[in-house]
Amino acid sequence: MNDAGVATKGDSFDAQIVQETFQTNFYGTIELSEKMIPNINKNGKIITVGGLVRNSNRLTSDQLKSSFKDPNITKSQLFDFAKLF
Repeated sequence: MNDAGVATKGDSFDAQIVQETFQTNFYGTIELSEKMIPNINKNGKIITVGGLVRNSNRLTSDQLKSSFKDPNITKSQLFDFAKLF
């Protein structure tokens, strides 16, 4: 199970903070998962725990909501969403 992440609290919120947060919470999670895959049993699973920030109800676009919930989303599409943010 992966339960590592960062969240910045305070008055400052800028591009640097977004970059550091994405590097840990998004790209770091993907990197860790990809490195663990060869060590997982055939029926094993990777479980990533997320906080309330990931709540899709906070998304205002119905198209974006459905895209994130698509079970067939590709890694490339996911990375494209991250770049848009």
